[in-house]
Amino acid sequence: WNTCFPRGAHTVWWRALHRKISRRQYLYRFIPHIYSFPACIFCPAIDTQLHFLSGCHKKQEVWPTIAQRFLANPTALTPSHIEDSTIPPLPTLP
Repeated sequence: WNTCFPRGAHTVWWRALHRKISRRQYLYRFIPHIYSFPACIFCPAIDTQLHFLSGCHKKQEVWPTIAQRFLANPTALTPSHIEDSTIPPLPTLP
């Protein structure tokens, strides 16, 4: 990608660490004429960053698939690994 953004800006993790995930709560605050409510599209909860990453039941379904694809021990992934960037990373597949 040849853009002025840092390479990491194209990943969910980089955006999460820098609090730049384009969730509905954030979009509603800046462009309310397009996003008329801050709630998640899958449930009535406000779409905060924590909700976007691990709070929504629909979005939680994605994490086991990601873990299976990239982690050496997929069952070791917990919500804390997703929510807290200070937890040591889990070993990945080669």
